[in-house]
Amino acid sequence: MNLKEYSELLDKFFQGTTSAEDNRILRDMPESDMKNLFDEYSRIKWSEKSGKIPYNVRTRMKSGLLRKLRTSGPATEKPVRRFIPVLRWTAAAACICAAAFSGYTIATTSQSAQTFEVIADKGQKSTVMLPDGTYVTLNSSSRISYSTDYNTKERTVSLSGEAYFDVARNEELPFTVKTGKMDVTALGTKFNVKAYEEEGEITATLIEGSIRTDIGEKSEVLKPNQYLILDKETGKTTKITADNPDHLVPWRNNEILFAGENLAEIALVLERMYNIDVFFTDSTARNYSYTGLIKNNSLHNILELISSTSPVKYSIRGNIIAFSTDRAATD
Repeated sequence: MNLKEYSELLDKFFQGTTSAEDNRILRDMPESDMKNLFDEYSRIKWSEKSGKIPYNVRTRMKSGLLRKLRTSGPATEKPVRRFIPVLRWTAAAACICAAAFSGYTIATTSQSAQTFEVIADKGQKSTVMLPDGTYVTLNSSSRISYSTDYNTKERTVSLSGEAYFDVARNEELPFTVKTGKMDVTALGTKFNVKAYEEEGEITATLIEGSIRTDIGEKSEVLKPNQYLILDKETGKTTKITADNPDHLVPWRNNEILFAGENLAEIALVLERMYNIDVFFTDSTARNYSYTGLIKNNSLHNILELISSTSPVKYSIRGNIIAFSTDRAATD
């Protein structure tokens, strides 16, 4: 297979329009041939956008593609759209192959600005380098999106979930994170934004540098080790200076911090972190609150902390956790 044929076939693959025979050809290609063709394919696609693709990014992309092709099983008559979401973990998904990655909501026929999307699924984390050199680490069940105009006309990303940003400095193009109800703007800094749709608050936390939060016409400037909480229902904001800066963004160190949340709120966090489903067999268990830092945030450690510090017991069946009140302990 020559490069032109391979490029056309791989473009179809990322668009989800390959036939069963196309899938078989890709899946059965010798790995050495696939390596050479993919390297050249990615080089061409990248050069159309931003110059040279980093070697480590290209390697991760190629490994992910090869793994999915090798494990996809017998070819079927259905197109391979099911492959595309599992490639989203690749760091390069945010910035490579703009014409090919329709799985990232990229329209290949339009000449207007298009959109890239990077996703960290439940139970996963993902780190991506944006075209300007900004690093973004996504917490579980989070996503960011940005336009192909990024780093040319503006530096704006939209966030659903939680992410840590290490922003490349560019005073001419401020970096802005949009969450729907709060915008967070920085020139060059490190900060965290938590904006899960199912939670009632949005929190911006500054680690280094300076950021500005904009909520409607109201603006707040944060200093290092400060965080601002927005109540999405009332619009009220609270700015707090952390007593212990080391615990401002615990999830990045595989830690989890309970600061008085009840078990119903904690259950949402556990579902995202460990890709599980949580149920309550009685409503009493939902209302117990917990405070403390767990340095080894294994699910077992968290469940043991919950059961050992309150009259709540748990049971596990597959990926389902059920909480109930240990009534015997309250008698």
